[in-house]
Amino acid sequence: MSEENTTGKGPGAPLGNTNAFKHGKYSKRRDLILTCRTCAAKSQCDKFDKSNPNVPCVFEKVEKIDLSDIGKLTDFLRHLIELDYLRYRRGCNFEVLSGGLLDGDLIKLGQHIQKENYTLGQLTELSELEKRVKSLELKIG
Repeated sequence: MSEENTTGKGPGAPLGNTNAFKHGKYSKRRDLILTCRTCAAKSQCDKFDKSNPNVPCVFEKVEKIDLSDIGKLTDFLRHLIELDYLRYRRGCNFEVLSGGLLDGDLIKLGQHIQKENYTLGQLTELSELEKRVKSLELKIG
């Protein structure tokens, strides 16, 4: 099957359809996740470029994080947990303001935070074991 879809039948969006971007293995834009044109927050964004709405989002460019050792990995995971917890607390407040209606996505986020905390605990334990092994190696060697 060809990668280009000219008839509208087959995988992906028809050629020329600017409302639906092809995704997955048919995408020619795999590296671009968000552009100004498709952004839901473009009316509030101070980086929105009206003259060129197809530029990639400036917030999509993320610096590569150094996760070369357990200490850096645990610091990064602590930061992620902090961000998720802030989102969780905000969601809890929205639940209260909406009359106590439970939000399924918020429940999933809470479960995700629990898993992150469990992983952090395991990494911390592993880090302590690594320190003990190094100190024993120094005593032996």
